Amino acid sequence: MKSTNKDLLIFCHNIRALRRVHKLTQKEMAKICGISISTLRKLEHNILPVKISIRTVFNLSKYFNLLPSQLFTLGAETISRTDA
Repeated sequence: MKSTNKDLLIFCHNIRALRRVHKLTQKEMAKICGISISTLRKLEHNILPVKISIRTVFNLSKYFNLLPSQLFTLGAETISRTDA
C-alpha cells in the first residue's frame, strides 16, 4: 500500500483519537506504539514523519484489535477493542 500525505494525516488523527477514546496517557500510547513520547506528540499534532515504521502499525493494530489498514481509515477510534 503506497501511502500519501492524506493517509498519514488520517493515521495521525487515529493515533490521537484511539488514545483519547481508550483513556491512555501519551506515555502509555508511546509504549504501545514502540516510539518515543516526543514522536507521539509530533504525530498527534500532524507533524508527518518521513515514514511510519511497520512495527508501529502492527503494534497498534494488535493492541486495538484492528486490521493495519483500519489505522489509515477515518473512524478507527469508533471500533472498540472487542469489536474486531
